[in-house]
Amino acid sequence: MTSTTPRPWLSTAYLLAAVLIIAVNLRPVLTSLGPVLHLVKADTGLSDPALGALGAVPIVIFALVSPLVSRLLHRFDIELTMVGALSVLVIATIWRALPGLDANLWLGTALAGAAIAVTNVAMPALVKRDFPFVAPRVTSVYVAALSIFSGLGSGLAVPLAQWSSYGWRFSLGAWAILGVLALLLWVPRALQHPTRRSSAVNPRTSATTSTALPTPSVWRRALAWQLAMYMGLQSAGFFVMVTWLPSIEQDLGVPAETAGWHLFVLQVLGLVGNLTAPLLMRLGADERLGAMIPGLTMITGSFGLILAPQFVWAWAGLIGYSTGSAFVIALTLMAQRAPNTRVAGQLSGMSQAVGYALAGGCLVVAGWLRGVGNDAVLLQMVVIGGAIVVVGLLVGRHRMVFAAA
Repeated sequence: MTSTTPRPWLSTAYLLAAVLIIAVNLRPVLTSLGPVLHLVKADTGLSDPALGALGAVPIVIFALVSPLVSRLLHRFDIELTMVGALSVLVIATIWRALPGLDANLWLGTALAGAAIAVTNVAMPALVKRDFPFVAPRVTSVYVAALSIFSGLGSGLAVPLAQWSSYGWRFSLGAWAILGVLALLLWVPRALQHPTRRSSAVNPRTSATTSTALPTPSVWRRALAWQLAMYMGLQSAGFFVMVTWLPSIEQDLGVPAETAGWHLFVLQVLGLVGNLTAPLLMRLGADERLGAMIPGLTMITGSFGLILAPQFVWAWAGLIGYSTGSAFVIALTLMAQRAPNTRVAGQLSGMSQAVGYALAGGCLVVAGWLRGVGNDAVLLQMVVIGGAIVVVGLLVGRHRMVFAAA
């Protein structure tokens, strides 16, 4: 039985629900920390640099773990990989909230980052396998759900801490409930797919693999590097803005609360970008125009913040739309440019490893530029937007990445 054989119990609704329950788990664990950092500091005595390093731990883990995930997908099937990652995420979410040693917070955060990295990489392969004809649409809905719960993670962090006598620990640990709900969907999937692994990755038994002949690794393919750069550039733009936009606005005299709402506008327009990305990808004969547009909107928004900062809400919205649409385009192209599920997993792992490393590097540069002046950070955003335009012209052409299956 191959992976394309219909299974009665695998309805479209069930498959989509399984995808969305993964999405809602991937960001609250990360975004719930920032709003309660002051409570963590007061309770643990960690310094500001240490708290900053704590926030950077998941991004570093993403870059380190992502290249290894394709091996998991080859050794195990997607279902078992997802169940394992979700189990680790639940354990890690609870672990980092436990009282006692500060190491609990650090190790739990690192393990949560590793679990999220696994699911990040596996998702394009899953979407390609289960939704081969509507991958852009499913990806946009998946990322939209991710964005909504990313905002909820931030918005509910302080209320949850205030509601419980356990304070910030309850606020961080409560999100394990979502992981348990996800396992209720994914464990039955894993139990119902005893033959999935051999059919998905064995070139002698699967119709999803392109050929048994060896071909170069994705790390040796120019298109794979271009996709990785596209992924990294959109991540860099997002993280630089999320980190520095409130500080830039406060330097301009904008109240901190208002700056926070502007950041909310950025994320809301990112959600709009998530949902409309499939429309952008249908512009023109291929995806080049659609892949360029996020770069152009990022350039416009960044120059707008420099030249007319009084309209910051509009410029923040443009940048949010840019990063949101580029994220969906990047994930969709990973699936579309791969000839089979195995290569999709490899390509996703490489793209996210290189991408998060690039994003981390841009954050370091942004921190240095911040000492030069706010306009220097915004000019960096212009450069990032220009690079997205150039790389978009490359990844938008109709080509395929071939790698050893």
